Amino acid sequence: MPTSLDKLRDLLLTNVGKPVSIKRIEAMIGSTWANELNHLRIVEGLHILVSSTRMHGVTSLVLVSRAPKPTFKPNVAESLRRSESVWRELYCCQCGAAPGESDEYHPQRSVRMTIGYILDLSQGGRDDPSNLKAICSVCNEGAANLTPDRPSAIKLLSQLRRAKASDQIAVLQWLINKFPLQSKSALDA
Repeated sequence: MPTSLDKLRDLLLTNVGKPVSIKRIEAMIGSTWANELNHLRIVEGLHILVSSTRMHGVTSLVLVSRAPKPTFKPNVAESLRRSESVWRELYCCQCGAAPGESDEYHPQRSVRMTIGYILDLSQGGRDDPSNLKAICSVCNEGAANLTPDRPSAIKLLSQLRRAKASDQIAVLQWLINKFPLQSKSALDA
């Protein structure tokens, strides 16, 4: 009996270069397709592109070619992945999604977070906590080794200064919630 991984692999291999809709994939194997996609990309090295939009989330997958790309040892070391300190520091995705919130693209599911690299291993990044970020599954599936530069403190502050007071207060509240110990010590000083 073929597994969901076998079914997804076969479907993509019979449609090389053509978009396969997520609706078709979910009808065939259910909602576990993202796990199977990660396996096909990371372990088997298949070059699969993800088409997504902010409004609809992931809409289709395209297998670029049958030839696998070089693969890397599965990404983040298990000890880092399970480290509470990593998750405590990295609990929010760059898009603002946090675990447990309702997924805006799939309201029946909650946001799923993974750990990703700031600078991917394929681009010379290191496998250590300083190179990790929390990323939701929607952002991670569309990332494909794209690593935008982090804005500097000066850039962030200049943008924040131009924001409305209500937005500045919202950022302050978010920072206090994210860094409660540091906030308390800064207020006590």
